[in-house]
Amino acid sequence: MKKRFLALLLAVLVVSSCLTIGAAADFTNDWTTWNQRDTGLTDSYYQWDDGTPAMKGGGCRITAQCKLMAEAGIIDDTSFDPDDYCLWLDDNDYIWGRYSGEYKVGETKTSGAGMIAYAATKGVTITRVVTNSYIGSQSVDEQRDTIMNYINQGYYVIVDATHPDTSMYHQAYIRRDLSLQNNTPYVSNSGSGVTPSSMTYKYNGKVSSTGTVSFNYIYVYSV
Repeated sequence: MKKRFLALLLAVLVVSSCLTIGAAADFTNDWTTWNQRDTGLTDSYYQWDDGTPAMKGGGCRITAQCKLMAEAGIIDDTSFDPDDYCLWLDDNDYIWGRYSGEYKVGETKTSGAGMIAYAATKGVTITRVVTNSYIGSQSVDEQRDTIMNYINQGYYVIVDATHPDTSMYHQAYIRRDLSLQNNTPYVSNSGSGVTPSSMTYKYNGKVSSTGTVSFNYIYVYSV
């Protein structure tokens, strides 16, 4: 209730300008439940040209990177969330921001560059191990082995895929803790589903007609 009051007060006080304002803090204080659809950046300034909040429609990459930083202990999920991260990326030119009449959350540099830069402000070094490596030709079992090989070495993994039924592109973080506990990759969905699920169960909250999900690319980082 207090957060909602403060967010409302901020909305009343802020006048129209080109200045970036703070996030409305609609994400929970538990990173494992973060869902891009809970974004507080819903003002018209932060929307696509069709009226969809940019973070809601395209914030999967930002949400996945923020979850990685939370599990790695780089950020405190009670005081920093994907909206805050989005605004920082915007302020530091790691995403397009307001561009050509709409807000764009796509990265302007090599994927993960903003995350690496933000971690550095906290005195933490994130290093790319693998960037945008194609694993789409592997079988589901081979992909599982590839992901677990990196996780067992202590690395952090983000994956992306096109849903087999909807052709929807999406990026998600692989939970290190649950993956290690269960010896299989567990997807922490950035979108519809927030309950961690085995990669053979569902993808972005939608169950595949084939019963499996095949990933296209993998991004691996050391912290």
